[in-house]
Amino acid sequence: MIILTGDVNTSRTIDKLQRKGNKLWIGSVNESFKYLSNQGKGKFGVLTIINLLKQQGFDAESINDEGDIRYKKAGKKRWIKVEVKTCTVNLDGAEETAWFNQIRPKQKSWKEVWLVSVYPNHVKIFAKSRKEFLDNVESMDSTKRTLNHVGTDELLGVTLRPDNMHEWNLVYSNQDGDLL
Repeated sequence: MIILTGDVNTSRTIDKLQRKGNKLWIGSVNESFKYLSNQGKGKFGVLTIINLLKQQGFDAESINDEGDIRYKKAGKKRWIKVEVKTCTVNLDGAEETAWFNQIRPKQKSWKEVWLVSVYPNHVKIFAKSRKEFLDNVESMDSTKRTLNHVGTDELLGVTLRPDNMHEWNLVYSNQDGDLL
């Protein structure tokens, strides 16, 4: 058995192995988001929306009953259940893409779907009512050109790109200029 000696610049090796887009995350506001578990990323989206709704004067809370959150106007009785999906925006390729999976159309009680796109230095949130989503799922580019679970109609996907984001209602963005 040989004993290895010398000095290796591991940081430089890591930099060489990283894909181009990943460098945009280094030192960014949301860098640590990349290291959350999938469950943690989902919780981030839920908590972000709850905080924003509360800042707008709504009552909002996390749920586990056919949706991820529910909200209502303060003092009102009717809650609105929301399916929340969260993802890291992929900046590795020629264009930015945000892929959301496991939207469950057969769960009857959610009334809106909200998509939380996390960029290195900002967040964008898109939304659709259940009716808007299901009525247009066959015709929207964002739902036609996406990965779905093969052999089931119980889980739908959405892929947002700059050329199809207009199909969704942008309900929040904290982007500062062109900074990704």
